[in-house]
Amino acid sequence: MMALVFRGAALPALLLWAGSVGLAQDFRVGSTITSDAGKVVTRATTWFHAGKAFDNLFTGNQMTIYEPARQRFVIVDSARGTAAEYEFEAMLGALELADRRAEQKLRELQRDETPAARKKAAALQFWLHPKFEERDQPTDASRGRLTFKSEFLTYTVDYVVEEREEQAATYLAYADWAARLNYFVSPTAQFPDPRLEVNAVLRNRRLLPKTVKMQRKDVDGKELHMASDHFYRWTLDGNDLETIHSWNKKLQSPGLKWERFEPHPVDAAAQAKR
Repeated sequence: MMALVFRGAALPALLLWAGSVGLAQDFRVGSTITSDAGKVVTRATTWFHAGKAFDNLFTGNQMTIYEPARQRFVIVDSARGTAAEYEFEAMLGALELADRRAEQKLRELQRDETPAARKKAAALQFWLHPKFEERDQPTDASRGRLTFKSEFLTYTVDYVVEEREEQAATYLAYADWAARLNYFVSPTAQFPDPRLEVNAVLRNRRLLPKTVKMQRKDVDGKELHMASDHFYRWTLDGNDLETIHSWNKKLQSPGLKWERFEPHPVDAAAQAKR
C-alpha cells in the first residue's frame, strides 16, 4: 500500500506514459498506518509481480490489483464474490469533471467577500493547485527528510536514496494511481493533486519513502494526523507467490460478478464539495 493512502471499504500521469511503465522484478512493500495517538489503524502488504501489483489489507477479504498494461485497477471481494473494475481513462475523466466543477465553485467563493468564503476559497485553491514550501534535510548520502508544508496540508517524508531505480519508479507510478483510486473509494479522501506533487519530487530525486507523516487541517480548524511506515523487501518467497496465485485464480473465476466504475456527473460534483 502506498504511503498515506487511507482507504475506505476497499482499501495512492498521462495514460500513454502510465501504460508504458512496466513493473520491475518482484518485490514487496509492507505498510503500517497509525493515527496521531500512535494507534495502529491498519496494516497492509503490496506485492509487485509479473507486471501487476497486489494490495491487501490484513483486516479484509479484498485484494486491489493494479494492472498498468490493461490500464485499470480491479478490486476483488472474495466474501461477496465480486470484482470492481476501475479503468484509468474513466478515473481521469471523472477527476477532470470534478476539477471543472470545483473550479466553478472556487469562482463563486472568490466573489463572496465574507471571511468564511475566503477561507473556503483558499482551501479549495490549494487542493486544486497545491503549492508547498519544500525543505530537504539530508542525514547522509543515503537518507534524509523532506518536508512539504502548507496552510492546509503538510507532509513529512523520511526517505532513502534508492539504487534500485527501476523498482523505485515502479513503486511511485503505482502510488500515483493508488492516490487517484483512493479519491473514489474513500469517503474522506481529498483531491489527489497534493500527493502527486510529493510523489513527483520523490521520483525526480530517486527517493523512496520510509515514513510519511501527514497533517491535514480543514477550514473549520479540525486536524487529522496520520503516519505510514513502509518496509521494502526486494524478493518474493514461496508464500508470497502462493498468495498472488490464489488471488489471480479468484480473479479468473467464472462465477465472479463484475462491476464497472462508471462515474456520473452528480457523483463528481459531490466529490468536488468534500
